[in-house]
Amino acid sequence: MSQTPPNEQSQSEQERTKQNPHRQKQPMLLLQRYKRSTLKAKLGLWSVFTLVLILLISLGVGLLTAGWPFSVPFRNAAVHISTTAVYYVSPSGNDANNGSITYPFASIQKAANVAQAGAIINVLPGTYTQPVSSSAKGTAQAHITFISDVKWGAKIITKGVRTSWTNTGSFVDIQGFDITGDGDIGINNYGSYVRVIGNHIHNYAIASCGKNGAAGIDNSAYNGNHNNDVIGNIVDHIGPPFPVYCNLDQGIYQSTPGGVIANNIVYRIAAFGIQTWHMATSVTIANNLIFDCGQGGIIVAANQVVADNFLVVNNISIHNHHLGIYEYGQTGIHNRFLNNLVFGNPINLLLQHGNKGPGTLVADPRLVNYQPDGSGDYHLSAGSPAIDSGTGTGMPSTDINGVPRTAGRPADRGPYVYGS
Repeated sequence: MSQTPPNEQSQSEQERTKQNPHRQKQPMLLLQRYKRSTLKAKLGLWSVFTLVLILLISLGVGLLTAGWPFSVPFRNAAVHISTTAVYYVSPSGNDANNGSITYPFASIQKAANVAQAGAIINVLPGTYTQPVSSSAKGTAQAHITFISDVKWGAKIITKGVRTSWTNTGSFVDIQGFDITGDGDIGINNYGSYVRVIGNHIHNYAIASCGKNGAAGIDNSAYNGNHNNDVIGNIVDHIGPPFPVYCNLDQGIYQSTPGGVIANNIVYRIAAFGIQTWHMATSVTIANNLIFDCGQGGIIVAANQVVADNFLVVNNISIHNHHLGIYEYGQTGIHNRFLNNLVFGNPINLLLQHGNKGPGTLVADPRLVNYQPDGSGDYHLSAGSPAIDSGTGTGMPSTDINGVPRTAGRPADRGPYVYGS
């Protein structure tokens, strides 16, 4: 592209100035007029300027709070901060909507289809009958979070499918749902760094044994997935009731290495309340309560690796029909079973390699109101031997209800802090 020589530019500028002699003087004339104006006129000009400024600021705030076209940070309690989309789902919504609080989606599946890293999917109370298949991936800094706005208020009730919720994405949280169905599995997870938190998952395969096994929560070994957490859930009535024998029907089934299983209450399971298998190693199992299970409370085992480096601490396993805590098959010598309470099981503790389970207590935990069907109050009563008798090793920082486990104080066994 040709460029006009500097002196020609000056000449052109001079010609334009001659054609419009007031062009360069206008700013100076405006300033002089302002200085010569009356005080009343000056105040009028400043009022107009202030009004315009307020309108511009209001417009900007309105766009930000509307969430379009900007992203609004959203804090999910004690989890992470998202800088991307926030979606809403309601039984009265429509999947043709944009997923805002004013125009929510009708199905969790629609929200799962559009979710990206950091998204928060708020599911409003009501019944949702469509199974969910979530595959979007979050990141370590921005999980994808599916959360029931009211704990257990969003109820997923499926029919005619084996699994109510299948997740294949990593860095995903599923929190606060009530999930049941006429199939075999509540949540089946194939991702890594997935957290299943505070859900109530119940009544699967209760009429007959699951065709290929049943589970409330299943962290399935698949393509090297790992480090999945199951925290603060209630899982019950998986598989037919005792004395029907269903060895493949578990409450919480952990097939992946790493991760934490803590603060859960698990009962009325056909086989084991908590079972590890397949690729499970280096899993922490802490402060759970398991009772009235057909086979037993907790089993530590694997069949594709040596089950080693487990930490099993502060659990209460009572009134199961066979075993309290059980170590089975090819297990390593580094598993630690510390400060667990077992009671009312025909075999309370059965470990390998001469492991005695330091701190194991065989005693009635003296719960406030123990009922085997789940209708009781499972807090610790005054004088319970589980109070202040646990260990801080591997102990979660809060109890099942988020009550802090006081630092420096001896640990309570089980999912509840005494007096919470």
